[in-house]
Amino acid sequence: MLDKILKVVLFGRFFLISFFAVILILMNTYSYPIPYSLLFFLLFISGLINLNFIFKKPSQIKNIYLFYQANIDLIWIGLFFFFAGGYKNPLIFLMLIPMVSAALTLYKKYLIIYSIESIITFSLVCFYTQPISHLSMNYFGGFSGNLNLWGVLIAYLIITSLIVWYFFWIMQLNRESDEEFSKAKELLLKKDKNIHMTSFAATTAHQLGTPMATIAMKYEELSRMITSEKAKDALEVIKSQLFKCKDIIKSINNYNFSKSKKNIQLSYFVKMLSDFYSQSMNRIKINFNYESKQNVKIKYDDMLFHSIIHIIDNAIHDSKSMVKVSLFFDNQNLVLEIQNDGKKFKKNILDDKPKSKKDFGMGMGLYLSKIIIERYEGSIDIHYVNNTNVVKVFLPQKSVIYRK
Repeated sequence: MLDKILKVVLFGRFFLISFFAVILILMNTYSYPIPYSLLFFLLFISGLINLNFIFKKPSQIKNIYLFYQANIDLIWIGLFFFFAGGYKNPLIFLMLIPMVSAALTLYKKYLIIYSIESIITFSLVCFYTQPISHLSMNYFGGFSGNLNLWGVLIAYLIITSLIVWYFFWIMQLNRESDEEFSKAKELLLKKDKNIHMTSFAATTAHQLGTPMATIAMKYEELSRMITSEKAKDALEVIKSQLFKCKDIIKSINNYNFSKSKKNIQLSYFVKMLSDFYSQSMNRIKINFNYESKQNVKIKYDDMLFHSIIHIIDNAIHDSKSMVKVSLFFDNQNLVLEIQNDGKKFKKNILDDKPKSKKDFGMGMGLYLSKIIIERYEGSIDIHYVNNTNVVKVFLPQKSVIYRK
């Protein structure tokens, strides 16, 4: 925010320098006795420094440099009013503007020194000044001839405009900063929640190792005892699900290591999904659709695969007869669209506390999928259109597409 305030002040100072340059040109037209060369030189130096600051990054501008320029401004504005009537000049209160600029940009120690310098300069200008000579500020007849009145009006207009402009932008920047702070706080809380959830998932996965080993041992015992072909088929399903659980647990435990991505063809990724479900015994028909002829590689890791599996599994569980999975590109994203004809999903399902309608389910699959997708800077969007749930996973091309 302070960087933006500095930019506002620099533009305001540039306007003030330009205004006094115009005043000097007009006074020169009337041959008013004043050291024009010195004042134009000081204005030029101040304007050049100010212009240089405008095109620099605020982080590159040291406060001591701003203090030096504030002193240059004080010198030229003090000399101007010394030679142009001092306190009798209706523009005298324009000396407040550099003080306002200093208050907005200088550190405490520099501001105290500058404030003392400004008060001393103003006092000297008031008590020791060149009188106004032939360029009289008196009444010349008619409204347009009263130069003193016009000077007061112009000074008031400029001071009011600049102060209002300064503080309007300060309040605007303050509001923007509050919004950015709120967003950053929300993001921090969200990340903290995600860390707790992934830590809980990793701990849970570790603890599942013992019961999984017990189930595997009992599977071996049952496979030797059972002779029924139908029962053996059921055991094979149990075996495949055991291996699936083992892979998932391994992926969760290796979460930090899985961040190193490998590059695979997108068409092969789709085939992996299709093969995974072709080996599962599902009552629901699953259609995969990817017709792009582009030879595209994606940055892939196991967690991305499992996150999408979780989303598809939820669609299968809630579906009546059909699940359709499509992959396509929009302008900026790789989009994975999953449709099913089941009960309407709640739009805020990803914001709620994890829960599950499945037997023995903890409801963490979809939530963990969201965390993994966000690691790819992606997002999940849920809609219900024409009695169909449409879940779209957006993966930014810059994050997921491999480019040589």
